[in-house]
Amino acid sequence: MTDEVGGFSVVEHVSVTVDVDPVDRRVVAIDAPTVEGASAVVGARVGREVRGAMVDRMSADVTRGAPVVQLFDDLTGAWIVAAYALFLWGQGDTGVLLGSTERRQMAGVCLGFSPGSSALAPDGGVNDRHMSVDVDELVDPDDPDGWHRPTERRDMSLRRARRLDVFLTGDEVVIDSMFQDSSTQPSAGRAGVHQYGVTARVGRDDLVLRLLDADPRVLPYGECPMAMLGLPGLVGTPLLALRDDVAARLPGVHGCTHLNDAVRALSLMEGRAVALMRDSSPADLTIAGDVGANIDGCA
Repeated sequence: MTDEVGGFSVVEHVSVTVDVDPVDRRVVAIDAPTVEGASAVVGARVGREVRGAMVDRMSADVTRGAPVVQLFDDLTGAWIVAAYALFLWGQGDTGVLLGSTERRQMAGVCLGFSPGSSALAPDGGVNDRHMSVDVDELVDPDDPDGWHRPTERRDMSLRRARRLDVFLTGDEVVIDSMFQDSSTQPSAGRAGVHQYGVTARVGRDDLVLRLLDADPRVLPYGECPMAMLGLPGLVGTPLLALRDDVAARLPGVHGCTHLNDAVRALSLMEGRAVALMRDSSPADLTIAGDVGANIDGCA
């Protein structure tokens, strides 16, 4: 948290290690000693089952926007994108999920994979001729407190990093956020395949969306940025309702899996915004985290 004169303090920190079976996607073990109820996700499949277990057994954390909720939520995206690391390291292609040797049929999965898209290979799988860029480290030397220092890895791994920054201005709560999916490279450095900035403005009196905008930075195919065209339709939605409403209103070819996740993440800031308004002395509050998929023992 940053105060009015630029002072910085850590309000909450959480670290979780999750072991996932690479074949059936089930969580087989979890190490989260500071998170009550975290064992609820053991046995659940990464995706809807893990998210459902959180709602059933960790509802208080979901309501207050606990950072651990976002870490668990991002397991799904990190799992899906982890095949990008396999591709960069010459051990598979981006259309193969971890633990599988079969190419997924992708047509209709999201807007980027709409029928006829350049993202589709002739067999209906992923076209591996996608775009990516080398990316810098997240920590800014001029603002070392702006991000925690992620674990440095040089072996094959995929990282999903996310930042959520909330502050008050006039009669609005502003949420400035970003996420980035990047992989280590055999030649050193990191390559980014997804990166979006997302900004939301909500009313202080009702916490209802007044503005929602996305800034596409790094995306794999030319069609992908069009997903942001569906965001204005969410204006008028209560902030807390985004968690469920995004998937219902922007399904399949009407949205982007990863941009939808970024918008859903905004709902976690409802509890934080209320706390910020209750104690108006802090200038802003930031949630920053990353989920790393360290790949070992996959087909």
